[in-house]
Amino acid sequence: MKALTIIAILLFSKQAPAQQPCPGFPNCLYSAPQTYSVAKTRQNITYNDVTGRSRTIEVTIRIPSGRSGLLPVVIWAHGGGDGRNGVGASDGALSFYSSITAAYGYLTVSPAFRARNPAEEQAICQYVGAEAEDCERINMPSWDRPYDIRAILNTLEEENRSGPLAGRIDMSRIAVGGHSAGSSGTLTVAGATREYNGKRYDASQLSDPRPKAFIALSPSAPGMSYMFDTSFNDPTTSWDNIGRPVLMATGSGDGHEQSPRARRIPFVHMPPGDKYRLWINDTDIGHGMYGDDLGTCADGAVAARKCEAVQASLVSVVRAFLDAYLEQRPQAKTYLESDFIQQLGQGSLEWMRK
Repeated sequence: MKALTIIAILLFSKQAPAQQPCPGFPNCLYSAPQTYSVAKTRQNITYNDVTGRSRTIEVTIRIPSGRSGLLPVVIWAHGGGDGRNGVGASDGALSFYSSITAAYGYLTVSPAFRARNPAEEQAICQYVGAEAEDCERINMPSWDRPYDIRAILNTLEEENRSGPLAGRIDMSRIAVGGHSAGSSGTLTVAGATREYNGKRYDASQLSDPRPKAFIALSPSAPGMSYMFDTSFNDPTTSWDNIGRPVLMATGSGDGHEQSPRARRIPFVHMPPGDKYRLWINDTDIGHGMYGDDLGTCADGAVAARKCEAVQASLVSVVRAFLDAYLEQRPQAKTYLESDFIQQLGQGSLEWMRK
């Protein structure tokens, strides 16, 4: 990542300024105090869903080797509806972010969410009261994500009681991050309300109190992923009750069946207090670049220099956010509350906080 600290300041300008304007943060980037080597292990997590059927998802667990004491945790929820089926699929799910957070000292859990078969889908549709012919309107990945994340949290508690990680997991310092469908699931765990088949499922049913902070990459706009904003005689929105810290990241190229500008809206509806939104005003940075595609600069879809600079910018804010709210590092909070991120972008990064 050393080269990225040099490149990032060049992302949106023809040349770097003669003097860096961010005292204490070289090239206006936040740097972690220490890095670790990473060990990986893989396991299956099985639980009974709302219909009583057994559901299994695979996870890859990345462990920062050599870090002493209790380990803070980051769970990364990938997007897409393909389920990433197959043995070892979880190893590639949001692997760029997963590798980064593990290397910076966070026990990192990366699931591969399994797609449902037709019988399972019909059972879920019956549960939410949808007619069989309307079942295709119920998006299964959207439904499953919060329940899958809850199962992972339950497993972490079990692993902390017995097994190789017994007594090593800090259940009071957990963050959940996700991209696209994983982002919607993440915000649901944070307290967002969703509406399936005309019925609203709120925090009492879908939220979980254990995570302390949340990262939403490419968050869904109102009207998508069963999220809603105000309507006739209804001033409520999906995001009204999200009180815990949230970092959101999106941009002008983040379309994928949604309006990029509309992805900005959830931030507006969240109550103030420890909420942040990064906007990358560059249409070359498409939907996938906020998720799994971020680590594939070599494929040529985006100019290498720009891709690497976006990597550095996103890593900087994600790392600062996690360090601020899981590690309680004052320097990280100072970075988030400053204008250094906008200075990093030289006019093409918008950094909003409330």
